Amino acid sequence: MPLLTIVIPVYNAENYLKPCLDSVAAQEFTDYELVLVDDGSADGSGRICDEYAVRDPRIRVIHQSNGGQAAARNRGIDAAVGDYVGFCDNDDILHPSIFRVLVENAGAAGTDISACSYNERDMRGKVSHDRHSGETFYLSNRGGMEQFLSREKMDIYVWTKIYRRTFLEAHGIRFEQGRNDEDFLFNYAAFRRAGQTVFTDRALYTYNVRDDSECRMFYKKDLRRYLHNTLYRTYKIESGIRREYPELLSLAKRQTIRYHIMMIGRIIQTGYRLSEPYFSYMMRYLRENRRQVIAQRNYWGMSRLGISLLLLLPPRWYCFYRRILEKVRK
Repeated sequence: MPLLTIVIPVYNAENYLKPCLDSVAAQEFTDYELVLVDDGSADGSGRICDEYAVRDPRIRVIHQSNGGQAAARNRGIDAAVGDYVGFCDNDDILHPSIFRVLVENAGAAGTDISACSYNERDMRGKVSHDRHSGETFYLSNRGGMEQFLSREKMDIYVWTKIYRRTFLEAHGIRFEQGRNDEDFLFNYAAFRRAGQTVFTDRALYTYNVRDDSECRMFYKKDLRRYLHNTLYRTYKIESGIRREYPELLSLAKRQTIRYHIMMIGRIIQTGYRLSEPYFSYMMRYLRENRRQVIAQRNYWGMSRLGISLLLLLPPRWYCFYRRILEKVRK
């Protein structure tokens, strides 16, 4: 029985899947199984998965009808037999030592979650998110949740972490299907229950940012669904923190405000007409929390004038003002 199960959901990834799989094959840690879940790909991705499985007996391939990334990841968790479960996206690259470090840290500390950090690389090869201390931190339940909310050291993504499989099973932790940004909800559930987390601030994962990726383009394809799901996620997390970690509520609100401002920016790009009643709801939330919005304006990257107009103008007028401003800037 392998010590680690790596789950990779695969969907129409034939142009970038092989480098990802090669980075798994190059791992220093070898006591793993790789579960590739071909989620109804319409290109040659399924064939590539089968070819790699023929070469390496540690690779299992599951072919299924398209159900989305959350469904594919859940299928991988259900099929996993390793003591720990980790994830990778089908267009990213793993550092050769990532799973050795994560498994060693988890075993030494007896933790439910073992995490590292990542680099971000765009399509032009520019690398960002590349400053890391190299330190290792041990976090209590509260400390893990605080980091999840603040993101000061540790990120919210599942692909920089491994999870004890019995821990996931005991608490029924799975990805919510039909949601965007499902990593947030999965890790919110995980950090609520985790007894201890170990985090090493080393970049052991390369996140490739593609301009045409589904997660980056989703809001343009279905704005209302994007707004609904993001508001669902921020409300669920904030209301849960209010009940269970009231001392961390300001951090939860900071995360909510951040995403409200981000969503408003995307509404400006795509148009006001399709955004109601979500747009007015977000504007009302920001005004109800105006003290925090104003006090932390540098965190949002907004000027005093920008914050004042956001909080004072009627929603439709603010949208019109921002559209004019965007045209002037172009």
